[in-house]
Amino acid sequence: MKKLLLLTVTVLFATTSFAQSQEEMAAMQQAWMEFMQPGEVHQLLASYNGKWKAKMTSYMPDGQSMEMEAAVELSMTMDGRYQKGVYEGEMMGMPFRGVGMTGYNNARKMFENIWIDNTGTGITYSEGKWDARTRTVELKGMMTDAVTKSQHPFRQVVTLTDENTQSMTMYATKDGKESKMMDISYTRAD
Repeated sequence: MKKLLLLTVTVLFATTSFAQSQEEMAAMQQAWMEFMQPGEVHQLLASYNGKWKAKMTSYMPDGQSMEMEAAVELSMTMDGRYQKGVYEGEMMGMPFRGVGMTGYNNARKMFENIWIDNTGTGITYSEGKWDARTRTVELKGMMTDAVTKSQHPFRQVVTLTDENTQSMTMYATKDGKESKMMDISYTRAD
């Protein structure tokens, strides 16, 4: 009898563990499916695909500003999960090229962005929440100061004004003081 009871408990335990494992596996698969599936925010990004003209104003610490223009092409990649932005222009008489990658992390409910360009060798990462009411995302991150070789905080406010217009304002914080670094206005070129 003891052996039968022990066998029954073992079978019940194994069956419960198997069922729980199956439930856990199904929950994990569902979570990954939701994580990988492009949604409404990805469709919003895709609606901005195409060619854009960017007018940039950079603000120097001494109060002076510098203006430049760039051609920008936005396109979705990885089956609509990320938007790649390729920038080409001229800065201080030299060619300027930059590439940004923006995505919306379904699990974190957060925009994530990386930026690289030919004015440095670092990769800049930022993240922020989407505000559907104001059609803005405020991205925050850390950037490298080439002079001091240190990191400092920055934030970008990206506004999707309408289907043909968007803007970005970038601020940097040094020594506890935030100052405007750049304004970019984008108009659709295609």
